[in-house]
Amino acid sequence: MALRLISAEDIARTLSIGMAADVLATAFRSRQSGPPSGRQHLPFADGELLIMSAVHNAGNGSSYAGVKVVSVRNKNLEIGMPSVHAAYALFGGESLAPLALVDGAALTGFRTAAVSALATRMLARDDAANVVIFGAGVQAEAHLTAMAAVRPVREVTIVNRDAHRAALLIDLAHVLGLEARRGDATSVAGADIVCTCTTSPTPVFDGNLLSPGTHINAIGSYLPDVRELDDVTARRGRWFVEEHTRVSEESGDVLLPIANGTVAADFVVDDLFGLCAGGAGRTSAEEITVFKSVGLAVEDLAIAEALFRAES
Repeated sequence: MALRLISAEDIARTLSIGMAADVLATAFRSRQSGPPSGRQHLPFADGELLIMSAVHNAGNGSSYAGVKVVSVRNKNLEIGMPSVHAAYALFGGESLAPLALVDGAALTGFRTAAVSALATRMLARDDAANVVIFGAGVQAEAHLTAMAAVRPVREVTIVNRDAHRAALLIDLAHVLGLEARRGDATSVAGADIVCTCTTSPTPVFDGNLLSPGTHINAIGSYLPDVRELDDVTARRGRWFVEEHTRVSEESGDVLLPIANGTVAADFVVDDLFGLCAGGAGRTSAEEITVFKSVGLAVEDLAIAEALFRAES
């Protein structure tokens, strides 16, 4: 069998955000898993190399495995290059042969936004119409499209220091038929949904400003000593994560408020495995809900498998 190449264009053409959220819901409901070790971090030049792997032992000749290799160099933005590069290899079938190579950066951006879309379906108010996005990179763009796909979004505010990058995202919002503007950290005061898609090591807004009923997707940080959300948000929010153990090992947004005594060690209510199995999400219109994502290998595998099946 020839090794298939799946490009960013193939991903966009094959799966919508809604379809991808459905695929992920099935993966979480069936409790697909990655290895206990999670993500490997290897120092690499003035960045790092990340390795993520997972298996789906479906049996009957339909088992799949995949590994993603990611390079991260934040200084790339200074030379006009993406800070993240990645490649994904999919294996499977009766012989567990290599089946496809997937554009890893496009896969990561797409699946991360699809995970947030899935969480937003279960946790945001049905009438959520005003979105504030921190960041203006690949993830911010993907989250703009994803939020508009799962909620009746009318207004978008982009918070980013780079006026040009913010303007590009505002132009995309206009193409989607949305009102859009550039804002600042205080813009969260009027938000129904907040998406933090940054590389900031410190909180990007004051949690005291959040309005009752806000839903937050926090996806930018994935290290135990950095965070995008402050102690106030930790205390005010009803928190959900992708997978309890993995996020508790990797997320400063969860670990730091526990360490300083702001919240109890068990303040996270549930994860996506529990929610997709029927767990309780939002319990009132006034509740502030928070979904913290660090990225799971099972998400990459579920989407890569769906792409391969659709192309077969």
